[in-house]
Amino acid sequence: MNKSLPFLLTFVFLCTARHDMNAQWVKATNGLPPADSSMGWEVAWAIDAVGQSTAVVGLSRGGVFRTTDGGANWKSLGFSHSYHAELVDLSMVDSSHIWVAGGYSGAIYATSNGGQTWNVQFYDTTKTDFINYIRMFDPQNGVAMGDAVGNGPPLFLRTTDAGLHWVSMNDTALRGCASGDTWRRLDFVN
Repeated sequence: MNKSLPFLLTFVFLCTARHDMNAQWVKATNGLPPADSSMGWEVAWAIDAVGQSTAVVGLSRGGVFRTTDGGANWKSLGFSHSYHAELVDLSMVDSSHIWVAGGYSGAIYATSNGGQTWNVQFYDTTKTDFINYIRMFDPQNGVAMGDAVGNGPPLFLRTTDAGLHWVSMNDTALRGCASGDTWRRLDFVN
């Protein structure tokens, strides 16, 4: 067999193969707000899903949108600038229960009715003015993290009652460490 035949066949295949034959990403923005050139672009800061077709996305200027058809259509869940939050992270455990880390508002917001109403579950600017991570493991148990205030410790919160009470788990450890991206890069196995 000629040694150049495999090279030639590979070259012909690469030249004739379609560039998009393995494309897996599809733009799915039907129902999401367009970019507003006067305010800059709209950024999706966070996304979470339950199952193959239901997901929520949080936008940089405060909108929360849900899809129940795998991203073909998105519907606003009413979380808006009236909450004074630049949404940074969110967590969804089922189609009704969603938690939002309010970023610069330093607050945690939640809905238990699929976004019909939203409630502030945590807000204490003496402990943090920026919540940057939230993860609910089930409808009752979860954690959240926030930046340190001044030279204080970064905030690590835990709830065991669906967010009715958020308990600080770090009042003295890691004092003086700004959390930000240092602590945001966590995930849990179990």
